[in-house]
Amino acid sequence: MRSIDQISMNLWAQASSPSGPSSSNPGIGDVSVLMLSIRRWYSGLTLTPIDSSMSSAIVFLVALGILFLVVLGLQGPRKLFSQLIDFGGHRAAFRRGMAIWRRSGWVLGVSLASTVVAWSTNQALLFMRPEGREDLAVLLKGSTLSQAALENGILAGVVPLRDVVQLGSIIPLLFLGAFIVFQHGSNNNSRIDQFRGRAHPSSGAWMTAAWLILALHGIYRCVCLIYLAGELPLGFGVVFEILLVPAVMLLSDALVLGWVLIGFRNATLAETDEVRFDFEEWLRILPAVATTCFFLLPSRYLSAFVTLSFSYVIAAWGTTTATPATVLTALRWALGPGIVAIQVLTLPALAAIGSSVWSKGSIRDMVRGSTSVLRGQGGRIVVAVALIGGLSAAGSSLTYFLLFAMPPQTWLLNAADSYSHLLTLPLGLMLTSLLVDFARLELPLSSGAPLSASARTSERSLTEVAR
Repeated sequence: MRSIDQISMNLWAQASSPSGPSSSNPGIGDVSVLMLSIRRWYSGLTLTPIDSSMSSAIVFLVALGILFLVVLGLQGPRKLFSQLIDFGGHRAAFRRGMAIWRRSGWVLGVSLASTVVAWSTNQALLFMRPEGREDLAVLLKGSTLSQAALENGILAGVVPLRDVVQLGSIIPLLFLGAFIVFQHGSNNNSRIDQFRGRAHPSSGAWMTAAWLILALHGIYRCVCLIYLAGELPLGFGVVFEILLVPAVMLLSDALVLGWVLIGFRNATLAETDEVRFDFEEWLRILPAVATTCFFLLPSRYLSAFVTLSFSYVIAAWGTTTATPATVLTALRWALGPGIVAIQVLTLPALAAIGSSVWSKGSIRDMVRGSTSVLRGQGGRIVVAVALIGGLSAAGSSLTYFLLFAMPPQTWLLNAADSYSHLLTLPLGLMLTSLLVDFARLELPLSSGAPLSASARTSERSLTEVAR
């Protein structure tokens, strides 16, 4: 098994090489900051400010600006600005979002409970880890307390759905999902779970594949937690792992996110608050949801791919010093400032969250639906993302400030990241419910999603609840 020290040594050797890139080069950063960035991103999807020449506030504004320009191109200035200042429409949208929340409270409850258990366990395992104090010193180096808190907190707003997609890496949720799907697939009449779903014989193989993926990813996360504290993807010396591990991550994220989206969609249509789940519908939308996950968090899967392939790239040239400097510079960029740079471009992909659950499940249908949602509700999406992202940034900044103000401890940075994520998870779920509702307004059953007759006749119930 390859450890974190081997990757660190390769990076350090290149940083120290006279022919290699200097550790002071803009956009590359010190190797200790680089390693901290990789570990925080993989373990918790926490962005780390690396390039001191670029403020996190500017990064956040650039990300919003890209979303704004995409919407401007699709809607035109007149419709966009009329939606931006439609305060009554914004209030109605958030009321509908809260109504979806109330009807699907079990989604929030299970998500929060699983996340609390996972983060608490992680915190307990890393409580006295000496590297924690060193990581905190690296993060605070050259910054005031308030500046470090703001820089780290604002970056949380750049990825407003980080915790929603990351539910596919929460170990308790992975094993719970695998157990439920296994029970449903093996015995359609079993009442061991409280979900009522329809099964079809043809879906048996896909059910088996689903619970195997969830279980295998859960086991893999446990092994990573034991060997590498869950901070890096673990390699086993098999070449195909560089594709297999990111693929399993992507499918696990899609399976769990699909569960959330089906819950929110059903909450917009159900006549009662009864918990229902359609397993066939869950599997049907998997291709669209998996594509959505990739475009929402491309850095999540690309960084895992690059980290796992790092030693193979070095081995191709024999040694680190023999590896071309341009190759190592590209790898270092991909594992450092590239993580932030790529994520800045992804906010327009948020529209795919809603369209994927209302689509037929195909990628093409999801893309068309996303374009329609941005064209019809783009201005409201910009406001929702700016508000939720701003709240995430403000809340995370306050969390970091309060904890960074304490005397340095081994557990402090991990605790600050954990509390920040516990704060942004409900906000991310709120944004998800809004995006599902925006897609409902533009794609009200027109994309061909097979729904029951009772669901079709009760679509207007959401508006009544919102009032």
